[in-house]
Amino acid sequence: MKKTIHIILVFLMISAMSSFTLADSAWLHVNVDDDEDQININLPIVLAEAVVTLVELSDEPTVIKIEDQEITVPEMREIWEVLKSEGSFTLATIRSKSESGGDNIDINFENNRLLITGETGDEEIDINISGALIDALLSGEEDNFNLEACIQELKLMGTDAGYVHIKGNDGDTVRLWVDNNRSAE
Repeated sequence: MKKTIHIILVFLMISAMSSFTLADSAWLHVNVDDDEDQININLPIVLAEAVVTLVELSDEPTVIKIEDQEITVPEMREIWEVLKSEGSFTLATIRSKSESGGDNIDINFENNRLLITGETGDEEIDINISGALIDALLSGEEDNFNLEACIQELKLMGTDAGYVHIKGNDGDTVRLWVDNNRSAE
C-alpha cells in the first residue's frame, strides 16, 4: 500500500510541475476499496501519458501467469489476432455445477470488444474493453507491452475505451474506467 501512496505522490508532483491544458481531456479513474484502504486516483489522460514515458520497464520478458501457465506477450499477440479474425462470437461460457458456488463466466468478442462477465469464486466480474485498446497494448516490441500506445489510445477513445470492474463478496472492489469527469463519482 505504501508503494501505491508513493506513486500517487509522484503523480501529484508531476501534475503540479506540468503546464498541460486539461479542460476537456479524458480522465483515467482507478478506484480500489478493500478492508484496509480506499484509494481513488483521478488522472488526466495527458498526465498519464507524461508519466508513462518516465516509467522504466524491466528488460525481462513480460509474462502473464494464469494458475501455473505462463503466457508471453508474443503468445498473447498470436491469440489476439486469431480472436479478431473471427468477428463476433462467444469465446467461452463456463458454468459450475458445484452446489457451493463456483465459476459462472461468459467471455464474448463482440464488435471488436472483449466482454467478460459473471462470477468466479467470490468475485463478480464485469470487463468491457475495446479491441483497439488491446491492439495498442500489444503493439510493443518483442516481449513487452506498449504502455505509451495504450495511453494514446485511451486519449483518443475516451469513454469508448471500456472499463474493468471486479467486486469481491468480501466488499473489496477494483474499478478502472475513462470518462470526461474530473472526479470519480
